[in-house]
Amino acid sequence: MDFVNDEDLLIQIDAIEAIIQILDVYTEEEVDQEVMPCILNFLDTDSQVQIETTQRFAKLLGKVVDSLKQFGFHLKYKK
Repeated sequence: MDFVNDEDLLIQIDAIEAIIQILDVYTEEEVDQEVMPCILNFLDTDSQVQIETTQRFAKLLGKVVDSLKQFGFHLKYKK
């Protein structure tokens, strides 16, 4: 989780991608309290000006939403 807060945007994306790969081992509480705040924080980052980075993350975000269905969080984080 520490890498999600790294200064390097690409490292942040790599970290989120890795988390998504193992999301099914997290409990509902861990997803809600640890994973989602990191992802939402990443979305609020103003430094996402590089189209390549934004496109890569957009693809990951689809996987996040799909994975959230197993916890019933896809509607909670709909906004």
